[in-house]
Amino acid sequence: MGYVDLEYVMWHSDLAEAAQARLAQQRRDAELALQAEEARSARSAPSTLAPAARRRLQADMEQRQIDELRKLADAARQAVQEIAEAEGFDFVVHDAVFVQPPHDITQRVLMLMRQQAHR
Repeated sequence: MGYVDLEYVMWHSDLAEAAQARLAQQRRDAELALQAEEARSARSAPSTLAPAARRRLQADMEQRQIDELRKLADAARQAVQEIAEAEGFDFVVHDAVFVQPPHDITQRVLMLMRQQAHR
């Protein structure tokens, strides 16, 4: 039996930090592009572009975040499965009230995800 703190993995792995940085940069880039478009639009004619464009930006960023979380969850699942098979675990849980330290594979999952990301 093994235990993994998936919430910790999803927020503190190298892949999670890289995804957060990538999403933040994409949001900044999209905001700058939107501001430039709004400035061009304001010069030429009043428009209702801004609210619609902001909604599209928000929807796009939400979809990108979902995609990043899905990739991260897949990488975590793959690492957990690889460790479980190598260790001969019958099952690995991610929610528990108490876990003896020898059963906690969270740090090993993080290390394996880091190794797999650099392959």
